[in-house]
Amino acid sequence: MGPELLLAYIFKQPYATVVAATPLAFLLTPGPLTLIYYTFWFIVKTTLVVLLLSNMKALMARWRVDQIARNSWKWVIPFSLLMVAIVTLWPYLMDTLHLLGLM
Repeated sequence: MGPELLLAYIFKQPYATVVAATPLAFLLTPGPLTLIYYTFWFIVKTTLVVLLLSNMKALMARWRVDQIARNSWKWVIPFSLLMVAIVTLWPYLMDTLHLLGLM
């Protein structure tokens, strides 16, 4: 095995892990649907995850840990807190709209 094959193996290992771990989630998914339906969605979801991860690695190849942490504090955490607030307040908003006759 030459050095270029070793490098290819090292860089492709995370994608192989994703593709190898996805069947476990596929097999543990309950439901009354047919095997063809599950097989189709398994292929679609696996392809999307691998494409997403490879694009993220290509677009952000030189991100340092401090840059990732800064952007997480700046964008990801406020968005998550907003989503938690929306999910928490949604039933109360719907009840209020029903009581007012707006829905």
